[in-house]
Amino acid sequence: RHRYDNYIIVTHGLTMRCICMYYFKWTVEEFNLVLNPDNCEFWTLQKMDSRNYRLGETAHMRGKQPLASHMRCTHHAQ
Repeated sequence: RHRYDNYIIVTHGLTMRCICMYYFKWTVEEFNLVLNPDNCEFWTLQKMDSRNYRLGETAHMRGKQPLASHMRCTHHAQ
């Protein structure tokens, strides 16, 4: 069994938003504010420490507003 530093997930925009909603614990209202990625756009999850990740800067809300900081980071207890 191998552990890798990087993974690539190729998916549709709605699926990516669903993954982020689950992982970052977005509410339904927050989910509905987030835009689907454009064609060929990529979103990155940056490792912050052993259990927490941050969503990269490419994800935006309607009106091209950046996501609120609480929507970008996981907050798992150690």
